[in-house]
Amino acid sequence: MKAATKFITLLMTSALLAGVAQAQLTIEITEGVDNPTKIAVVPFAWNGVAGLSEDVSSIVSADLRRSGQFVALGKGDMLGLPSEQSQVFYRDWRVLEQEYLVVGKISPGQHND
Repeated sequence: MKAATKFITLLMTSALLAGVAQAQLTIEITEGVDNPTKIAVVPFAWNGVAGLSEDVSSIVSADLRRSGQFVALGKGDMLGLPSEQSQVFYRDWRVLEQEYLVVGKISPGQHND
């Protein structure tokens, strides 16, 4: 009987602690391909009034890098910061030996309540 009481107490304590505990899961690939694809993710243009709370281009770049398939060019190494195709000078990206280029704009969405 005493062992059953200890077991129930332990079980209830574990259940309470499990409800309180939080964890963040980050999966990082430690090995990738031998020759990862070179990619430049240019900081996205923001068309809103207030600033963004997240740096979306950094998130995209980090996700690509963590996949093990890509090596991303740092923002400080970029020769230009285009936000649309008409602003891209391809010679700049060829000089930097980038195989792919990601550019974009972010606009505030409309909420349909």
